[in-house]
This record gives sequence, structure tokens and C-alpha cells, in this order.
Amino acid sequence: MPTDPVKAALDATTYQLTQCVKGMPESAMDARATPDGMTPRDMLEHLCECYEAYMAICDGKQWNWGSYKAPDRATAPLVETWKATRQKAVSRCLGSDDAQARENAMHYIALHDAYHVGQLCLIRLAAQPEWDAHSIYRE
Repeated sequence: MPTDPVKAALDATTYQLTQCVKGMPESAMDARATPDGMTPRDMLEHLCECYEAYMAICDGKQWNWGSYKAPDRATAPLVETWKATRQKAVSRCLGSDDAQARENAMHYIALHDAYHVGQLCLIRLAAQPEWDAHSIYRE
């Protein structure tokens, strides 16, 4: 049976984001690639908002962008919130056979996450030049 492309994309970005934040130096969590860019801490909170928006949209609701606030922005709790919120959204997608929900998952989760993977890699390499950026890919 062919691989489900939506599941493959979600799995790949899960792995990549996890590799980006695993072991990221605390000093990098508040660093920016550009003066107006997001920090990794900001990105994790922002990604949680995107996952929450995805689930609201699946429920036929409008999302009030900018309304999400992580319960705790300290690194360890924020990473746990990000993982749990993402898993909930991914499970919602993979448990659905609704074509629109699956397409929206590509936009709000997989493709958007991939965009932030590049930013996280750049910030991580600036803070930790010895970090292996190829570690975001499975062998």
C-alpha cells in the first residue's frame, strides 16, 4: 500500500522540529535570526496557536489570530505544550477522512512547520555552530 502523503509530511516535520529543539542551548531560545524575527520560544508558542487554529477550523469555527498564549513559556513546559498540542492536531487529522481537514493539515501544520524548521536551524547554528544541521533528517 502506498504511503499516505499527508501522514508522511506530518511525520517528517514532527521529526525535524523535534531535532531542532532537542538540546537547543537555553541561550538560543530567545535569539533572533533578524531583529524582527521570532525567537524559538516565540515560534513554539506560535506553532501551538496554528495547531489550535487548525482544530477550531475543523470544528467549523473562526480562529481569533493572536489570541493564543502558552500556559508557561519556560523552555521545558513550552516544549511539552508544543508536543502535546501538535500531537492532538496530528491525531485529529490522521483520524479523519475528510479531504478538507487533511488539506488544511498540510497548510496549518506540515508546510508551516517546515517553514519554521529552517528558521530554527539558522538560530541554532548561530548559537551552536558545532550542531549537526543534517540531524533533522532520518537516516
